[in-house]
Amino acid sequence: GLFRVEISADDRCRLKSVSGSVVVSNHQTLIDAVILISLLGDSVCVTKEAVSRNPFMRVVARKILVVNDGPIAVVRSAARYLKEGINVVVFPEGTRTPADAPEHVFHRGSAHIAIQSSSPVELVSMDCDMNILAKGQPWWDVGDGTATYTVRCKGRINAANFAESEESPKEAA
Repeated sequence: GLFRVEISADDRCRLKSVSGSVVVSNHQTLIDAVILISLLGDSVCVTKEAVSRNPFMRVVARKILVVNDGPIAVVRSAARYLKEGINVVVFPEGTRTPADAPEHVFHRGSAHIAIQSSSPVELVSMDCDMNILAKGQPWWDVGDGTATYTVRCKGRINAANFAESEESPKEAA
């Protein structure tokens, strides 16, 4: 009874059918990746290199995570998974965003991965109604009650439309 996930039947079916896509979502809590991967099926998640050294997470990290040990390496690694039909989950904020934070800057890694691999991008929104497992919050501070995560599909972008064409941008204009 710690948390529950709300997702429409249509969105659940949509996520189950996603294959070989870059899945981009906001990132509020420590378990966002676990929730998304459980809804998607064959998926991995890009994470910072420190997670692979964490004694509590390193076993899981080897199974479901693409370690971001440099921009070129992570794009190549993600592209290999995508070619095999495995989804790659990316949180473009690069870290969990505190609920009271002002707008957060997105990193371009998810776009680089999608364009370099010509993979579609599936956009997902996740919200949690309680402040749990957030950045800077102790993991044992879960509050009272059951947290509700709401997952919504927000659309799909065909990254192949943005890959470099034979015309340069100036010539195309």
